[in-house]
This record gives sequence, structure tokens and C-alpha cells, in this order.
Amino acid sequence: MQAPIIILIGKPNSGKSTLFNAIANKHVSLVTPFAHTTLDYQEVPLNINSKYFSLVDTMGLHNSDGVITNLALQQIKKLINDATLILYVIESHNGITSEDINYIKILKLRSKPTVMLLHKKDLLQQSDLLFKTQNIYGFTSFPTSIYDKASIQSIRDHIFKIGSSIPTENQLKELETVPRVAIIGKTNVGKSTLCNLLNQGTRLIVSELEHTTRHNTSLYVHIKNKIFEIIDTPGLSTSLQKSKRTLTLTSRIASQHLQAIKLASIVVVMLDSSKPITKLDLKTIRKSTIAKKLTIVLLNKYDMVKTPNDKHQLDLNIASIQAKFSSLPVLLISCNTKSGYSSFVKELSRSALLLSKPNLVSISELNSIFKEALKYSPPHNKRGVVPKLKYVHWADDEHKSIVIHGENLQYVSKTYTQYLQKFLASKFGTQSSIITIKYLIKSDKN
Repeated sequence: MQAPIIILIGKPNSGKSTLFNAIANKHVSLVTPFAHTTLDYQEVPLNINSKYFSLVDTMGLHNSDGVITNLALQQIKKLINDATLILYVIESHNGITSEDINYIKILKLRSKPTVMLLHKKDLLQQSDLLFKTQNIYGFTSFPTSIYDKASIQSIRDHIFKIGSSIPTENQLKELETVPRVAIIGKTNVGKSTLCNLLNQGTRLIVSELEHTTRHNTSLYVHIKNKIFEIIDTPGLSTSLQKSKRTLTLTSRIASQHLQAIKLASIVVVMLDSSKPITKLDLKTIRKSTIAKKLTIVLLNKYDMVKTPNDKHQLDLNIASIQAKFSSLPVLLISCNTKSGYSSFVKELSRSALLLSKPNLVSISELNSIFKEALKYSPPHNKRGVVPKLKYVHWADDEHKSIVIHGENLQYVSKTYTQYLQKFLASKFGTQSSIITIKYLIKSDKN
């Protein structure tokens, strides 16, 4: 298994090679006051607390049409794709330039764990240092200096923390069976913020701009001593723009939503509790239930519900969801204040428990529960005909689908089928949307 790759990038003469030598604790990269001293990347093994990494120094990023620079940029792009952590180096005393901003925007689109290293902090005044240590475009920043061993150690500690979340080969085999949780919803409802909350730190980029997350992004987190794979997805846009680019992006994002739902065993649909529920919101929930996934509806930004009108709108939102998806849990949360977070974690853990303990109900037990449902509420008369439901059996090995045998089954109403789903789900301790009921009509036997 390849060691996690940590790369340093930045403009020429920002101090990448100096930092590279300091982090590696050895003199590897040549350091001079001239730009483009590093014309190829340098790579050394890095041992931090007996965990090995691959530390890479790169050529300085520079806006130029030169052949060497273009080749270097192609090389750096490939390294970024392979990287576990990106260390972007900025000369803190010179501040962030427009060129830096352009490169940082590119890094945001890559959705890679990235840290801003504000190098040469020894050249700053103390008052300036406080200003420079704020997060930069959503990225965590570290003021550093090769003369400050503590700042170098902080970088090494952060590398180790990121690397520790990467599974070994044996762990990868175990991770194949962990619950996958897809977090889906519209743009700016707080999906990435929730992912960072679950990860207990800032790993994914959070921004008020639409489509900050462009691709499905996975991370492994520990919740109550259990490992989950969290899939953060791009937000579905409600923009009225009809440009070719917008339509293409929207189509691609919708496709990624479906892919995440297909991969997941649990789907969290995030909505904005401070805004009215839309058809797109209900359609998103339905995608999950149609796919027979355990579904949790999460109304975020509950801290923004303050006025009586806000609370009235929230009540309407909840009623709108429960009218169509009565069996689904609907939870209120504020990722900003963490209000409701513990209830969400409890529901997530409960869903995982349902997955880990599949129903091992025998056919005789199933029929006993089925007869109880019929006794509690017999099927209704439809068009002068009363369906006669006789017995059931499992239709699949996962015990999610059942086949009902009987007479006049084509006259069973949709409402009665929903009643049976809810009754069985209550006995099995799961969601009714998970259970599929099929009727064996006499013509089906031929």
C-alpha cells in the first residue's frame, strides 16, 4: 500500500524548499534566492510517530507560457490528484496576491484536504500576525518559520492527524462492510458543514457560493465507536439560469446524487428549515425511498427559526414531509450551534444497528405477523369485491420484499398496501419504505 502523499506547492521563492527540508528534518531540496531553483519535484520518505508518508516538494507555480512551466504544472496537477494533503505555501509578510487567489480557487475545486502555510512569520509584526492567522477561503492556516521549531512540529502533527485517518490494507477490508451514509440535498443547506461536524474538524470546503462541492467526496468517521463512510455530494441548484454550462453541471450533479444513493445504505436528506419545502426537496426524498434506503430527513439551520412566522413555516415544512413520508424520521438540527446534533447521531447509530442485524424472521413467524395485521384491519371492499389475502413468503434473501398469495389481489388498494408496510415495519423495527410488497395475481402463475 502506497504511503500517503503530502505535497508542498506555491509560487517561486515562497520558501517551499526551505520548509520541505525543515519538515523532513534533513537537507534534501536545494535552497537559493533565485526563482525556479527546483525544476522537478523532490520526494522523500517522512516518518512521523512510526507512520510513513511521502513528502513532495514541487516547482514554483508561475504564470508563464514557458514549456518547462507548463510541463511542471501538468506534473503538479497529477500530484494534487494523488495527494492526501496539500500544503500551500505563502510568504506571510507579502500577503496573498491575486496569483495566490487563482491557485487557491483551483485547489477548492479539487476538494482535497489543504492547509495554508503562512511562511516567514518571523518577518511579521505581532499585530500583523494576528490578522494573518485567520482561515483563508475556508482553509486552515498555520503561521510558520524555520526558526520556530514549534510551528514546524505543528505541521508534522497535522500531517500525522490527516494520515491517521487513512486506513491500512487490513482496515480497508473491514471498511468494505461499514455503513455508507450519503448526504444529499440542495446547494447551501449545510451538507459539507455536517460532514465536517461528523469528522470533528474542517476537512471539506464550506462556502456560501453555489457548487463549492463539485464531486462526491468520501471520508471515514468514528461515531460512538463505530466507523461510517460519509459521502458528501454536490448540491442540487435551484438557479433559474438556463445556460448550457448550468444545465450540464446540474445534470452531472443529479447523476452523482443517484450514484451516492445507490452506493449508500443510509441516506440523509438535508433541507433548510428556514425556507419553504419545494417540489425538488420532496423529489429528493422520494429518490431515496424508491431506492429502498434507510432515510433520515434533516432540517438544518434551526437556529435561524426565530419569529412566529418562521416557526409557522417550520410546522408547515414538517407537515408537508410527514404527509408523504410518514414513516421517515424528521429531525431538527443546527450545524452552526450543534443543537439537535446528538439526536441525529443517535438516529444514525440506530439505523446502522438495523443494518447490522437483518431480520431473520422465519416464514412461519412472518405469516403469524401477517395474520395479526389482517385481524387488526381486514382489506377493504373495492368495486364490490373484497380481496382475500391468504399467506406470504420472503421474495429475497435480504428479507425486504414479501410476496402475498390470495384471491382478487388486483383489488387491493394502495392505501391498504401502505398499511401493511407500516404494520410489518413496526414489527421488524425498520422503515416502511424499506419493505416491498408484491401480490401474486393468478395470471402471474402462467
